[in-house]
This record gives sequence, C-alpha cells and structure tokens, in this order.
Amino acid sequence: MSHRIAYDAVAVRFPIDALREAFPETRLFDDQFLLFELGGDNNLTVQQYRGNRLVEIRVRDWSLMGSGKKYEVMTGVVETAAWCEGGGLRLSGSRDTQAETFIRRYRNIVDAAVAPGTLGRHLGCTMTLNVPDPQTVDKEWRHKELTALIACLSGRTPERIGDRLQWSLSPLRDMRDAALLFSYQYFDERRIYNRAQVSGHEYDATPLAKRMSADTFSLAF
Repeated sequence: MSHRIAYDAVAVRFPIDALREAFPETRLFDDQFLLFELGGDNNLTVQQYRGNRLVEIRVRDWSLMGSGKKYEVMTGVVETAAWCEGGGLRLSGSRDTQAETFIRRYRNIVDAAVAPGTLGRHLGCTMTLNVPDPQTVDKEWRHKELTALIACLSGRTPERIGDRLQWSLSPLRDMRDAALLFSYQYFDERRIYNRAQVSGHEYDATPLAKRMSADTFSLAF
C-alpha cells in the first residue's frame, strides 16, 4: 500500500520581541514558528549516482508543514498524525508508526526550534502570502486590514491571481517579511504546504538538526 515516509523535520522560532521590532504595528503577542518536513511517497523513486554506482532511491522533498503560534503548529501535527492510524504515514525506518509516536517526535522538534539565521544556512525558503484584493471584500475591517498590508508592501508589486493578490516573502532572511507573514496569514486560504517553496539537501544521510549542531560548533571555533 502506498504511504508517505517522513524522513526528517526541523522547526524555526521567531521571538515575538524580534517580530515587534521589525514590524511595530503587529498585533502578535507570542513567539511564532515554522515547521518544515522532509518526506515523500514510498512508491516514487529517482536514480542517482552514489560514487560510481547508479542507484534507485525514493523521491523526497522539503515542504512547509506548520506556521503560527506553537499550539497552532502542533494542532496541524496532531491532524497529520491521524494518517498513521491507517498506515498512510510512517517515520523513516519504521514499519509502523503510531500517531502518539509521531506527535511526540514532532513536539520534540518544535521544542528544539532553531533561530531563522541558523536554518537559513541550510534551507532555502520562499513563502507566498495570498490575500483578497481589498476592492473585492464587503466587510470594512477586512478592507482596512488589507489596505494596510498593501501599504506595508508598497515597494513590491504583487502578482494578481484572479481576484487575489500574492507577494513573495523571505521569512528566514528578513524578520520584517516574517512579521508580515505571521500578521496577515489568516487571509491566506490555501493549504499550508502550498504556501512555500523549500529547497535543501534532500538526500543527505545526516539529519538536518545534527548538521546544524555541527556547523554551530565549528563556528564557535
């Protein structure tokens, strides 16, 4: 039976003080998080050279799994873990993963969230913020909020997609982009994994957390 394999995951924490400093107008009150997962389908493979040998390995890629306050990210994890019950989701190296095991693993990952700059040295991440055109909304508060967002991004031209506007943001590199993203993402109606393009070392045998720890140690010396 086809199932998804979760190979690795990493979380990044954006301290509320840093977000407020970058965007004083924000109404955020808590630290914000992004959760990324490296995963793929067990039935999809690709050929790659390992040394002089051409081998077939399972396709995998990084995607955005959660965005927002810690409890919001963990809510998404719990909902995703339901797939474990029917065998549709497994942790790498496991023949069968219980939902409780999946949740515990990802809670530990969120608890160990790293700084944006640390993760930015290992993953590339461009996120898009997709919101309604303020001229198409009928509630005054929505029009006011969207008009304020457009003013904050006045130096950037949005892409128009139907009656919606979309901007590209770089939250791992720009704290103001991160603050705008978290402040206005409630207008974005897309599924979370459709809001970001993430790139990194998909086929590295060493988990990303260990690579980041090694780099931090080497930078200290």
